[in-house]
Amino acid sequence: MCYRITAVFLVIIMIGSQTTPVAAGDPVRTCNLPAFPGAEGFGADTPGGRGGRVIRVTTLADSGPGSLREAIGVREPRTIIFEVGGTIQLESDLNIWSPFLTVAGQTAPSPGVTITGNCLRVETHDVVIQHLRFRGGANNSFAIPGSSDGSREVYNVIVSHCSISWATNKNLNIWYPSVHDVTIRNCIVSESLPYPMSGNRMGFLIGDHAKRIAVIGNLFAHNSRRNPAPFGDTSTLIVNNVVYNPGSGPIHFQDGNGSGSLIASVVGNVVIPGQDTPAQWCKPDQCPPIHILNSTAQGTRIYLADNEAPGRTEDPWSVALVETSFDVKANSPPVWVAPLTVRDSSGVLGWVLTNAGARPWNRDAADARVISDVLNGTGRLINSPEDVGGSPDLEPSRRALNLPAYPNGDDDRDGYTNLEEWLFGFEHDNSFVVFLPLVLR
Repeated sequence: MCYRITAVFLVIIMIGSQTTPVAAGDPVRTCNLPAFPGAEGFGADTPGGRGGRVIRVTTLADSGPGSLREAIGVREPRTIIFEVGGTIQLESDLNIWSPFLTVAGQTAPSPGVTITGNCLRVETHDVVIQHLRFRGGANNSFAIPGSSDGSREVYNVIVSHCSISWATNKNLNIWYPSVHDVTIRNCIVSESLPYPMSGNRMGFLIGDHAKRIAVIGNLFAHNSRRNPAPFGDTSTLIVNNVVYNPGSGPIHFQDGNGSGSLIASVVGNVVIPGQDTPAQWCKPDQCPPIHILNSTAQGTRIYLADNEAPGRTEDPWSVALVETSFDVKANSPPVWVAPLTVRDSSGVLGWVLTNAGARPWNRDAADARVISDVLNGTGRLINSPEDVGGSPDLEPSRRALNLPAYPNGDDDRDGYTNLEEWLFGFEHDNSFVVFLPLVLR
């Protein structure tokens, strides 16, 4: 897909309630350009806020001048940068309604930005969200809902390097038929809290009718179920994720609402039992890491390859329990996207633990503890954040940011604006971090 970003002569940069004029560069034309270097998956060529306004978050307040809520509410292409770090306590859900948005959490000073108290909801198209933490809401922590009647399309959404935890329903939720082309990559989805109606602690629901959803390089830890769980009439790509201490529901598929058959490609994932994983989990005929429930609709096609878990043999389906009376096995991937870098499962654990979550170079105590749990085989499902010491106390911080002279120009003619090149410089290289491989027994 091609996007033409026409930079006008004058771009307004908002600073709270003030504006600052910045001269713009030449127009930028992009064709099939990833949202950022290394972006892969469905919707990966979204421009996000490329070529639009730059808005600075200068306060941790829920609303008002300089707030994240005010910046998100602007109804034109925009890139949001942060001159403050700390915790934003939401007084109500934060809804993204206007398209063409980049939220660059990597620009915040240490300790970064944590959003808590309510849910962030993406309800539009062409959105890039990076390097933020979402620590719990009254229901979900992070949601990407469409509309039941299809009147509101949600597509070309990339959530990259975020940490999502401590929700009482589902940490992460996608649903409705108007949602398509969404990628969740290099995130930590952990420590969901008991749902009052069932007691389950649920990680990531890919709800009925969502199409072309990519789940790549994430860590799912201490969620009893849905790590993730695609439902009926969905198409999902699940590649190179790590699931740790999943209780009785690692990766599972079902159609409890009668929505229809689903298709999925599940490749190169690693599932590791923990202290809350039932003892029979290592017996593939009882509670395997990949579970196709008997409610799954006829016509479902699922492809499995190179998924690592206890009990694995040369048969890629040795790690799966199929309850259906009909065959669901696909001989080739029914869902795929190109380009896509697929790692052998033997190298997935180290890669995910090095790169997943918000600001891997500057993790908060909650993410650092979850990573340690995976490495050491420790940690449990929790009932409350207080079980693990409560929310990390983030000292508020502030740092002024100096933009490039011509933010929407493209001095090196590579398709990325000068502003985007500047943003890329905030992400640190973690390649020097080495994690020893964990042997699955």
